[in-house]
Amino acid sequence: MIREITCETAIDYEYPPDGGEVPVLDAYDGCQLNCAYCFQWQNQPWNKDLLVKTNFPDILARELDAWDPSHTLYVGSRSDPYMALESRYRLTRRILQVLYTRGVPCYLSTKSNAACFFDDFELFARHREKLTSGLGQANLTHLRKTRDPRELPNLHAANELARLGIPTQVFITPVLPGITDVPGMIGALPASMPVFLDKLRLESGSVAEHRFFAYLKRYYPELESRYRTLVRQGTDPYYQELFERYQGEPRVQFVFGVS
Repeated sequence: MIREITCETAIDYEYPPDGGEVPVLDAYDGCQLNCAYCFQWQNQPWNKDLLVKTNFPDILARELDAWDPSHTLYVGSRSDPYMALESRYRLTRRILQVLYTRGVPCYLSTKSNAACFFDDFELFARHREKLTSGLGQANLTHLRKTRDPRELPNLHAANELARLGIPTQVFITPVLPGITDVPGMIGALPASMPVFLDKLRLESGSVAEHRFFAYLKRYYPELESRYRTLVRQGTDPYYQELFERYQGEPRVQFVFGVS
């Protein structure tokens, strides 16, 4: 169910596994992409309703009065900022306009290819000195539709953003053995574009694990035993092969190593 609410604060923080804190902006809470592996499933109330914080851009503008404009804000954590709902509410666009007006740098992360995302390329171009886009390639819907990385919508989007001169990075996180052709994806991108990789991380017995294996059973039943071993051992030979292949290539980074 979609619920419109108001919020009292805009800038929140998340705490990545490697330490520190990251200031994040989420005008929506819950996500229509429903990635089966998403760590947010560990938060039981998450995604039971899709929350739309209708006053979010106004609260953000107020909080930016006390924000150091040299510090980056990250758009998208508890939701994909360009999921389908954005076409109706356009809160992400308004957030970017507020940041653009204040000169605050931002990092925008999305796995979506909704029309509203492409509609905002002109805004990205105006904000290019202060905006970096991070395009996720582990969109399960996209991956089911083609085995050819060159046909993946988000690779096309990454290439178009690069053509427009907008700083762009690609995330293949998580790497999904038997599903994601990582060398093919990297080969379909500009040679200078940064690529970030991370392995699938599922806690045994977790909600995310149950959801992911239900997804495998439906779409990739032949891979289920392989992923049972991956979860039990914590890695897969494919990820080790990628590490050996790319560890000397500066533009390819392993987000949290191979451990």
